[in-house]
Amino acid sequence: MEYMGRIRSGMVAQWLAPQPCSAGVLGSNPTKDNICKEFMNVEGVHCDRCKPSTFGLHVGNPLGCSSCYCFGLTTQCTEADGLIRMWQSLKPDQTVIELTDFTLQRRTTKGVFFHHPDIIAHIDQVKQDLHSEPFYWKLPEQFEGRKLTAYGGKFKYTIYFEAQEETGPSAYEPQLVIRGGPSTNQRIIVRNVPDPQNGHLTRHDIEMTEFEWKHMDGGPVSREDFMDVLYDIQYILIKASYGRAMRQTRISEVFLEVAEEGTSFTMSPRANLIEKCECPVGYSGLSCESCSPGFYRMASASPGRRPGPSLGTCVPCQCNGHSEMCDPQTSVCQACKHNTTGDHCEECAQGFYGLVRGFPDDCRPCACPLHIASNNSPIPFINFVALLCTGSSSIVSFLSTGVDVQNCTQYSMCGLTRDLYRGSIMLSSCVSRPLLMHPIILFALAAAAWHWLLQHLSNWKYEMSSPLLIIASTHNDVEAISNVTKKKIIQIWDLKREENMKVKNY
Repeated sequence: MEYMGRIRSGMVAQWLAPQPCSAGVLGSNPTKDNICKEFMNVEGVHCDRCKPSTFGLHVGNPLGCSSCYCFGLTTQCTEADGLIRMWQSLKPDQTVIELTDFTLQRRTTKGVFFHHPDIIAHIDQVKQDLHSEPFYWKLPEQFEGRKLTAYGGKFKYTIYFEAQEETGPSAYEPQLVIRGGPSTNQRIIVRNVPDPQNGHLTRHDIEMTEFEWKHMDGGPVSREDFMDVLYDIQYILIKASYGRAMRQTRISEVFLEVAEEGTSFTMSPRANLIEKCECPVGYSGLSCESCSPGFYRMASASPGRRPGPSLGTCVPCQCNGHSEMCDPQTSVCQACKHNTTGDHCEECAQGFYGLVRGFPDDCRPCACPLHIASNNSPIPFINFVALLCTGSSSIVSFLSTGVDVQNCTQYSMCGLTRDLYRGSIMLSSCVSRPLLMHPIILFALAAAAWHWLLQHLSNWKYEMSSPLLIIASTHNDVEAISNVTKKKIIQIWDLKREENMKVKNY
């Protein structure tokens, strides 16, 4: 959970509430042919409404209204209601934070200590690890991650330094650095503010909007660029090196405003300038940044500059009709129904068999036995085992419905694919213990199975491993069958196959 720190007395930001536009507020004496020319996103005779695809009429916005960002998925948005500003700050146990160079290649906490209310660094010790300036305070993890609702808020911090001279080699380096954006489209933006005076405590109050932020090449940052960065902040750096022959540097009172749902009151004012987009089907979030329940993120084949394409597309969960929910990032289905299992509900659960084709009755209980009392016959003792084929590594067996099942799993005969199910046969293989079954029923089943094999096995077009049918009359025979070697089985089957071929050729 992110830490929302208390604010010191007198540090509550007084937000300038949105004001209706008029000739005296946004318009500069508008005329018939030149209305609100200074505010490109405002229209109306009295400059009193936002143009289409913009929102949040505000006197402090140089454009009058902000463009709908919405990850490029829609141009329809309004200003979000029911949000208040809350402060994120250093946690009580974060009494030391890292110093780093601009590239984050070298970091240190050497010489850094806490003396209320400041975190102080002695430069002679810092330079044992950081050999050249500038170096920066790297803010901890609560200032990283998804921060779209920080837009329009404040970023505050207090700086102090002591040096032999006030101007030094770091004087023209950016004081604020933020890196962020989708993993395929990260960028760095910087903010230049006046350096503090030597030996004087300086408080900075930064507007979290695109205005006055720059790219590394000095180019202006657009609203889309700024929102890209806020989508997923990787790190925030605050300059720590000032002047020449610096002895110490300090930082304190670090606060970042974000928006959360809540009721506005004095200490938590209403959040302005937060968009609420009319998202297309499959997307959710204030800026359509998330996939809706029942959808997952499919990566884009060719990421673009804007994060909308590079984030990928939200598509319906692929669960073969047996679930409506899946993980929005991995696409793994959740809560598979109708006795199915697997990452995409593509298999029958243990104790069930069938071919998953998208119907509620795809998977049926294994018939060994059915889980109903009437299916279990409490009469004479004989076991029936049909050893249908030997695979390359194990024997696949089919046991009659007169066997008490402890574990049932789906198999296809002789390791053939499930496509064999169509017009052919799909078997259930059971790990079991013997029960009682009438010998007449067993004999009938054995005769029918043998007849089927003689008619169909020679016509199969698939290569398969030596089929054979064996009937055991006692429980001890089950163990005897399992000890039959594959070589012997193949010999018996080869003789039978030659005999069938002779009959067929004749």
